[in-house]
Amino acid sequence: MTDNRPGADGASFLTRIVLPSVLAIALFIAATFIFIIPSFERNMMDRKRETIRELNNSAHSLLAELHAQELSGRLTRAQAQKKAADAVRGLRYGPENKDYFWITDLAPKMIMHPYRPDLEGSALSDFKDSHGKRLFVEFAEIGRRDGAGYSDYMWQWKDDQARIVPKLSHVRLFEPWGWVTGTGIYIEDVREEIARLEANLIKLSLAIAGIIALILLYVNQQSLRIERSRRQAEALLSESEEKYRKLVEAATEGIMMALDGRLVYSNRTLLDMLGYAPGELENLELSGIFHAGSADSLDYLRELLESGGASPQLEVSLLRKDKQTFRALLTASKLRFAGKDGFIVTVKDIDRHKKTEEELSESREKFRLLTDSINLGVFRADLREKRVVEANPAAARIFGYKNSEELSRAGAAALAALDQAGLLPEAEAGRAIKGVEAAIRTGEGAEKRLLVSLVPLPDEAGKVRYCDGLLEDITSRKRAETEREKLLSDLQMSLGSLNQSVRGVARPAAACPLSTPIGRAAELMTRAGSSCILVDGGSEILGIVTDHDLRVRVLSGSSSVQDPVSRVMSSPLVSVPQTALLFEAVLLMQEKNIRHLAVRDDSGRVVSVIDEKELLALKWYSPAVLMEEFSRASGVEEVLAVKERLPRLVKTLSDSGADSAGITRLISAAADAAASRFVTFAAARLGEPPAPFAFLALGSQARGEQTLVTDQDNALVYADPPPGKEQACAEYFQAMGKMVCGWLAEAGYPYCKGDAMASNPKWCRPFSAWKGYFEEWAAVTDPQALLDVNVFFDFRCVHGDRDLEARLREHVRSSVSGRKIFFLNLANNALLFKVPLGFRNSVALEEEGENRGTFDAKQMLRIFTDFARIYALRSDVTELSTINRLAALEAANVLDQAEKGSFSQAVETLMRLRLRRQAALAGAKAPPDNRIKPSDLSQADQQALREAAASAAAAMNKLKDLVKFLIV
Repeated sequence: MTDNRPGADGASFLTRIVLPSVLAIALFIAATFIFIIPSFERNMMDRKRETIRELNNSAHSLLAELHAQELSGRLTRAQAQKKAADAVRGLRYGPENKDYFWITDLAPKMIMHPYRPDLEGSALSDFKDSHGKRLFVEFAEIGRRDGAGYSDYMWQWKDDQARIVPKLSHVRLFEPWGWVTGTGIYIEDVREEIARLEANLIKLSLAIAGIIALILLYVNQQSLRIERSRRQAEALLSESEEKYRKLVEAATEGIMMALDGRLVYSNRTLLDMLGYAPGELENLELSGIFHAGSADSLDYLRELLESGGASPQLEVSLLRKDKQTFRALLTASKLRFAGKDGFIVTVKDIDRHKKTEEELSESREKFRLLTDSINLGVFRADLREKRVVEANPAAARIFGYKNSEELSRAGAAALAALDQAGLLPEAEAGRAIKGVEAAIRTGEGAEKRLLVSLVPLPDEAGKVRYCDGLLEDITSRKRAETEREKLLSDLQMSLGSLNQSVRGVARPAAACPLSTPIGRAAELMTRAGSSCILVDGGSEILGIVTDHDLRVRVLSGSSSVQDPVSRVMSSPLVSVPQTALLFEAVLLMQEKNIRHLAVRDDSGRVVSVIDEKELLALKWYSPAVLMEEFSRASGVEEVLAVKERLPRLVKTLSDSGADSAGITRLISAAADAAASRFVTFAAARLGEPPAPFAFLALGSQARGEQTLVTDQDNALVYADPPPGKEQACAEYFQAMGKMVCGWLAEAGYPYCKGDAMASNPKWCRPFSAWKGYFEEWAAVTDPQALLDVNVFFDFRCVHGDRDLEARLREHVRSSVSGRKIFFLNLANNALLFKVPLGFRNSVALEEEGENRGTFDAKQMLRIFTDFARIYALRSDVTELSTINRLAALEAANVLDQAEKGSFSQAVETLMRLRLRRQAALAGAKAPPDNRIKPSDLSQADQQALREAAASAAAAMNKLKDLVKFLIV
C-alpha cells in the first residue's frame, strides 16, 4: 500500500533531493581543501623552485665567464674572484628588486652577502636560523654531495633584519673555486595566495548553497506541475480510449470480437460487409456467418488460437445476410475479456481487394502515360552501380540527354552531381530526400538548378539498392526569383525616390502666346518633343494645352486648328514649388485628376512641367532618378550638388527598411555615375582620347557594396598605343586620372590612403602592363606582397571600353588558374584577421578609449568578402558582389546550403547595421563611421550579431582547411 501521508512525502523528498544536494556541496568543499588547494600549493612551489634554479644558473654562468678569463691569463684568480663577488653582489630581481644572491665556500665561510656584510669573511659552521638549523653547513653539504639542490630555512625578510620568515633557496657548487652560490625566494606569498583561495571558495560555497535552495524551490514547483500533468494525462488517456473506439469504428477492415463462440462486437465496416444492421450480429453464433463449406476453417482457426502460435490467417467464404457469399481473409488474435475466452478477428474482403488490384494496375498504366507527358522528371536509379535504370522523357531532358536509353547508357556521369552533392549517399543510407536544391551540369554542358526528391527502396533484407527520384527544373524559376528580388528591392527604394525634390524630374516646356493658333501650338509641341505647351499671357503663364486637350477638344470637332490656343487651354494652372517632393506632386495630380503639373521657382515664375508619364515610368521604382540627374549634370558643381543628396536618400531608405544590398548598390551606382560624369568632363577638357580606355572601379564599389564611409579605389587601363605614341598616351590618361580623382575628392570621396587610384601613374597603365601586374601577383611567393593588392582583384568598368575589362578579367582567370601558391597566400593573408569572438559567441569589444564598448563592423565583414573573393577566383566564379558569389559557390557545390545561408545572413546583418549607423550619423550631421555598439541594439539584432560572429569563425575555419589542402 502506498503511503500518501505528508510526512512520508517530506522524508522521501529529503532523501531524494535535499540529501544528495547537501552531500554534493560537502564533497565539493572536501575536494577543494583536500585536493585542489594542496595541488595548487605544490604547483606554485614547483614553479618557484624552477625559477630560483634558473636564476642561480645565470649567476653561475657569470662565474664561469670570469674563470675562463683566469684560465686565459687575462686575470689572476684573486682578480677574477673579486670581480665575480662584486658582480654577483649587484644582481637583483623580484617585484621590489630586493631579491639577491650570496656566495660561501665549502668551509663554510661567507664570501659575499649583499644584506649581511657583517658575515663576510666569517666562519659559518655554527650559524643557525631561528629554528636551530645550520643552514650554511647544509648548503656546503649539498654542494659536495649533489653539486646543486634546494634547502628551506628561516631568514630575514629581504633587507629587514627584524622580520624572520620561511625561505626556499637553491645552492650550487662552483667547483673550480670551491664556491657555493645561492639565491632564494620567500614562500610567504604562497600562504597569502592560499588564504585568498580559501576565502573565495567559502564565498563560492555559499553561492552554491543559495543556488541549491533555489533549485529545491524550483523542484517543488515542478513536482506540483508533474502532479497536474499526471491528472491531465489520465484525462487524455480516457479521451484516447474514446478515440481508439472511434478509430475501430472508422477502420477500413471489418473487426469483430467473439467470446465463448458468440459475436459480442462488430464495427461498422463488418456490418456493411455482411449486410446487417447494428445490434443484429450481437449474440449471433460465430458459425452463422461462415458458409457451410468453410465450417471446418472455423474449427481450424480455434485450434490455431489454442496452440498459442502466431496470429493465424485463413482465407474463408463468409455468408451475408442475404445469403450471398464472398471470399475474405481472416486474421485472428486470442484474448480473455471479463473472465471469458475469445478472440478478435480482422476481416478483409478479398473480392473487393482483387477488384482494387485490377483498378490499381489500370491506374499504373495511366500513371506511366502521365509521367511520360509531364514536365517533372521521374526516374529510378541503381545506387550500387550509380546509373539510371528507368526514366521518363522529362528526366532524360533535364539531365541533358535525348532519351531515357541514352541517359541509362551515360552511367555514373549522369548522377555525378547528385552523388557529389551527397544526395545519393543519403538515399543509400535509407533516408528520404524531399525538395533539396542541387546544381548539375548536364550532358550538354549546361548548368541547371534542380529541386530533387529521392525515395529509397529497401529490399526484403532492409538494404537499399534502388531509389525513385523526382526532378523539377527550377533554373528559370531561380532566374525569375533573382530578377523579382531585384525588382522588389528597386520598388522598395521607390520610397526614397519619391522623397526627392520635383526639380530632378521636371522638364522645360514650350510656351506660346494666347493668340497662337492651335495648329501652330501643336507644331511647337512636336518640335520640343513635349506632350504639353504653356500658354503665356504676357506677364505670367495663364494655362496649359496638353495632347489630351488636343484629342478631346480639337480632333472631336469642337474646335479647329485655326482657333487660338486660349479656347482649348486648361486654366487656372495647377502648380507646385520646385522645393516640393515627388510624393506631394503625385498626390496633387491624383486629387486634381490631371496629367501635367507646372513647377514654379522661388520667385513664383513657372519654369518647368512634370509629366504623369514620367512618374509612372518604371524607372521611378529604381535609383534611376538620381542616376539621371548625374548624367544630365553639365558641370562639376552640379555633380557635387546631386552627390550631397545621397546621405539623405540613404537614411530614408534605411529607415523604411529597404534591403541593404539594394542600398549599397545605389551608393555604388552613385559613385559610378559621378566618376563617369567626371571622366566625360575630363575628356571634354583634354580632347579626344588617343586610345580606347576603361576607367575601373575597385574594391567595394566594384562589388556594388559601397557605403557612406568610403574612399577612392580606382584605376585606368587603356589599349596598348602604337609605337611612338606611348609617351603621349601616358601623359593624356595620367592627366585624366588626376582630374577625375581630384573631382571625386571634392565630391566627398577621399583619396585612397594606399594611393590605389588612377591619379597614381602606377595604376594608370596600358593593357599589357596590367597583364604583367596580374601575372606577377599570381606568381609571387611572399604573402606580404599581396596584402595591398587584394583590391585590384575586384574591378568593374564604370566608363569607357568594356571590352578591355572583359579581356583583363579573362587574363586574370587564366593567370591564377591552378596557382596553389597564389591562393595559399591569399588565404594566409585573410587569416591574419582574428574574429572578435568573446564568451559564448559574443562579440569582443574595445575595452578603452573613445571606441570603448564598440567593434568595427567593416573588419568583420571583410572576412566574408575575402572568403568569397578567394573561393570565387579559385572556382572560376564571375560574380562580383559577395552575396552573389556565395550563391554561385553553393551552386558549384563549394558551399552547402547551410553554409551559404549563414554566410549570406551574416553579410546582410553586418551591412544592415553599418548602414543604419551611418544613416543615423548622417542625419545628425556627424561624420559616418563603422563602429557598432551592441548594447544599443535590440535583442534580435544582438542575436543576429552573435550568429554573424559565429559564421565569421566558420568562414575562417573553412579558409584554414583550404590552407591545409593547398599545403599538401
